[in-house]
Amino acid sequence: MSLGQNTLINLLGATVPMLVMLFTVPPFLNLIGLERYGMLAIIWVLLGYFGFFDFGFGRAVAQRMATLKYATDHERSSLLWTALISTFLLGIVASLALLLSVDHLLMHFIDIGTDNYNEIYKSIFWLILALPILLPSSVLQGALQGRELFISLNVINIIGSTLSQILPLIVAWNGYTSLEFLIPTVLIARIVSVVLTFTVCRTDKSLLGSAQIDMNHLTPLVSYGGWISIISILAPILITIDKLVIAGMSGAKTVTFYAIPYSLVSKVLVVPGSLSSAIFPRFAYADNKESSIAENATKILITVMTPIVMIGILFINPFLGIWIDEQFSMASKGIGELLLLGIWINSIVYVYHANILATRSPRILAVLYLFEIPVYIFLLWFGLELFGVIGAAGAWALRTFMDTTFILYMSNAVIKTVHHILVPIGFLLSTILVIVFFGDDFVIRFSFGVLLVSIFVVYERKQVGALYNNLKLYRERT
Repeated sequence: MSLGQNTLINLLGATVPMLVMLFTVPPFLNLIGLERYGMLAIIWVLLGYFGFFDFGFGRAVAQRMATLKYATDHERSSLLWTALISTFLLGIVASLALLLSVDHLLMHFIDIGTDNYNEIYKSIFWLILALPILLPSSVLQGALQGRELFISLNVINIIGSTLSQILPLIVAWNGYTSLEFLIPTVLIARIVSVVLTFTVCRTDKSLLGSAQIDMNHLTPLVSYGGWISIISILAPILITIDKLVIAGMSGAKTVTFYAIPYSLVSKVLVVPGSLSSAIFPRFAYADNKESSIAENATKILITVMTPIVMIGILFINPFLGIWIDEQFSMASKGIGELLLLGIWINSIVYVYHANILATRSPRILAVLYLFEIPVYIFLLWFGLELFGVIGAAGAWALRTFMDTTFILYMSNAVIKTVHHILVPIGFLLSTILVIVFFGDDFVIRFSFGVLLVSIFVVYERKQVGALYNNLKLYRERT
């Protein structure tokens, strides 16, 4: 399939769970309450942290499987069995690490209150049991990505994501609102996804024969995954430390005012994520790795993401008032807007990020994260101290700016990218000025939104066709 088709498939696969979330979150929030929802967010943060024990094998398998595009079924199967067994064993280690550290984490790092301690402590034992099964899922998904089986991958993701939202809602609706019931329900949905992915890999003949570790495959996996494993340790810190710092400084309930806008607006990243996921295998196996490919794909992303973010900035707060309630909207005012700016900045480098992972050593990104983490933690603390939870959103946006600048520099793309984003930045600033000067007047927001987006679309219309033709030529060459 073409790059454009794979991108659209990835986009559809990410959009359907978002639509389900729009209908499930409000009643789910009403049933379990703000504080318990915040505790759920904290538990998924912990799951994300201990997910680093896959040591980058998921990404390593995607990259390696793409390079084996024309290899035999036996060779690909040997690679995948090696990675699966390794991550299963690593999952057992992750479970033991969580078991030994959970009490210390809850007592000293997260402000959950004594009343909630027993509930959250007991529910985490479900994570301990599930980790050896869940950890290999990244390897299975990496195999499907490397094989460019995006239809199967996204159908499975839709099923798993939908079940993980609907099943807990059904359980809570029947009166079982304790985390002891909600956590295993979500984990069951995730395990269903693992089983389905395993089945597809068997059907695709990427997982034939008996389970065994092949050292010839383990060595390159460890070599590539060594730096990926460091990134896997560091990346969850950058993604989730904000919620833990907020919980530690302001309590679990405050996390909800940040986590829900974050969860909502971060879905916008499905657009750059869909393209980078589709283009990653092409970068890995293609002989032609011209910088123009990444540049043209990035220009398309900027063109697509700018009006999306403009609309989001104008309407995120009114939407929260309708979706949740006015009190929640007031408490989270400004958070979604700042996060959207950070998302726009971050989306600029998605393709360059994929190109680095596919064609260069991941060490570059590991060094970046090592530098960012202490700076980001300081920004979070400083922002929360001075401005409250909105300061955390500002810190997140500043962190994405650091990330984007570094990756563009390492890709020798700073000057040409700055040239491409000057006009979009002007439109984004105009959108922010509308909010600053006209506040909560929905009619004015809507009117200016239609005007600004229309002008931007007209301005960019000539470039879209040319960029599409360039990507089409790339598809024919690869």
